[in-house]
Amino acid sequence: MSEISIDTLKTMLANLDDAKKYQSLRDVMETLPAPDLAAVFDQMLGLIRDALLVKTSRTDVSALISPAYTVKTLQGLCDGLAASTLIAWSRIISDSLDHMRTAANRRVEAELCAVRLCPAAAKAVFASHASSEPAARLVLDALYKKPLITADLHLGEGTGAVASLPLWDMALAVYNHCYSFTEGGIAPYTPQC
Repeated sequence: MSEISIDTLKTMLANLDDAKKYQSLRDVMETLPAPDLAAVFDQMLGLIRDALLVKTSRTDVSALISPAYTVKTLQGLCDGLAASTLIAWSRIISDSLDHMRTAANRRVEAELCAVRLCPAAAKAVFASHASSEPAARLVLDALYKKPLITADLHLGEGTGAVASLPLWDMALAVYNHCYSFTEGGIAPYTPQC
């Protein structure tokens, strides 16, 4: 797949139903290299540091911020955010980065961080598997998730996630290719009470 911008992807996905969005996201994600989560967290911390500089400084900070951003971009990012919010986000990300260095599953730590930063992100997290690891249940409880599979695996290599993919593929196939009750000649359900 050729290089695709985030805006193009958002436009494409805005015109699709949920099942097609899932398949489109899977197709795009398969073409992207897996990011180093620690590097992503470091970049986020750098962005927040730069945003705090712009938000709190009364002087020109353009020489102090990352060349990846302009002062105007950072001002737009900070618009409507209190410095205390940026500091809180910095602490959440920093704590997660510290935990990530010793975590058995860095992806789960990243998901917990995302949910701490934005509770609505929990809607994008699915629990593929409940590991036999003692912390697995704590993580699922923290995310308010129930696993699709409970098989007592504890390899720490994402085998539970891989095992759940056929379930998602089957659900998607049913959604995309199953006929409706009307098409199948089945009378609509009517409550009996």
